[in-house]
Amino acid sequence: MTARRGVIVVTALAAGVSFANLTVALPLVVLARGGRPSLAGLLLAANILAYSLGALLAFASPRPEAALAAAMAGLAAGGLACGLGPGLAGPAIGGVAQGAGMGLFWVGAQSALGRRAGEPGSAAAFAGQYALYILGTIAGAILTGAAIGSLRLAGVGGEASIRLSFLVGAVSSLAGLAPLLARACERPALTQPSRASLPLPLHGFLLQLPDFLLVAGLSALGTLAPVVLRHDFRLSPSLVAVAATATAA
Repeated sequence: MTARRGVIVVTALAAGVSFANLTVALPLVVLARGGRPSLAGLLLAANILAYSLGALLAFASPRPEAALAAAMAGLAAGGLACGLGPGLAGPAIGGVAQGAGMGLFWVGAQSALGRRAGEPGSAAAFAGQYALYILGTIAGAILTGAAIGSLRLAGVGGEASIRLSFLVGAVSSLAGLAPLLARACERPALTQPSRASLPLPLHGFLLQLPDFLLVAGLSALGTLAPVVLRHDFRLSPSLVAVAATATAA
């Protein structure tokens, strides 16, 4: 596996874990603090809005790898803010940071993959990257539910166990950042000029438009399902994570 392909694999898995982690844990922590489901919905809406803004921030990135590094840093910062920040301010700020990181991730990843557009096997690279992201979301939901359940068995309180579960997304994002930092320390190799007629960030943004529309359609189900399952059906956090896993699969 080449270093570039390894970066694509690790960042796709890390982003998937981070997305599922926040989708499951954010509404649960709001409800654990006695917040209304509408408040959880507003925080999730802010996360999705930041997603779009993060995609626009990618235009300021000189290279796809720089956008991916900023994305992993944003995802990690978001997870840490959600888990360690005070009150509901932490999850609110962390949700926005995580959303911006997701937008940066998708544009950066598609820009990197777009370098091979038209070459043999390029379509498989796009499909494989998305499949890895979905695998990451499944793993993220499972790990989040397992973390909450294990902490509760260890005697940690309800809200505290959910807060600590945000570290699942933060740690995975830091793992995705590590190979990017390693590549940044390498001596850059000479590359052929891109055949794309548009700057790479804009090219990646246009390539990603169908995915943005798909995410917009799925966001209502993916983000609000934990609120309904926890608030209306009174399912445990672990069962909510199981439902999120089934949805991702």
